[in-house]
Amino acid sequence: MSLGFPTLYAVSPRFSTAIQGLAGVVVAPIEIQNGPDGYGVLGAIGRCGAVDYGRSTQVKRMGDFILVRGLYVDEPREEVDFAVPTNREELLISQRAADVITGARLDNVRIVSVKEEEFHINERDLAPPT
Repeated sequence: MSLGFPTLYAVSPRFSTAIQGLAGVVVAPIEIQNGPDGYGVLGAIGRCGAVDYGRSTQVKRMGDFILVRGLYVDEPREEVDFAVPTNREELLISQRAADVITGARLDNVRIVSVKEEEFHINERDLAPPT
């Protein structure tokens, strides 16, 4: 599962409560000036291997860029529910985390299966990870 690019996520108290007990993630309290109380900053501390772009399905070519479908990574060495690949800024979550988040019926959270994730990549980056 994918939540998109891991930048800086301010998460609601409901989200923080929902993901308590999941591995590979921390939520640090944050004060939002003139904003709502109880929000936190989500940090993914779980790691997994590199994305192997060569295993993704090529959908369409646009010059030097190729639209591909599917993210394939090595499994984490330890069991984690949130992880960031070593060669892509993408926040990946386990099926367990997806079930928890979906079950919490949270707004503005988009979960996409890693098999269905589509993205553009430069042709030179299709080589297997080293």
